[in-house]
Amino acid sequence: MDTTLEQSLQKAKSVERQRETILPRLAELRELGKRLNGELTNLLTAQSIGEPVAQGKIDGLRRKLKDVEEE
Repeated sequence: MDTTLEQSLQKAKSVERQRETILPRLAELRELGKRLNGELTNLLTAQSIGEPVAQGKIDGLRRKLKDVEEE
């Protein structure tokens, strides 16, 4: 078999393996981001209507959400 063809085939296999790993993780991160964003929205809403909410909890969720976005 032609060397270039073999290299292309190996590259395609490598890309497919990476895709199989990355796509499920991306789906997990999307779901986590949605959940964190929902929790943060709930806390900010509660805070805006005068309910006591620990600022540290809000800050922690913001950090987690930022980490998920960066990953």
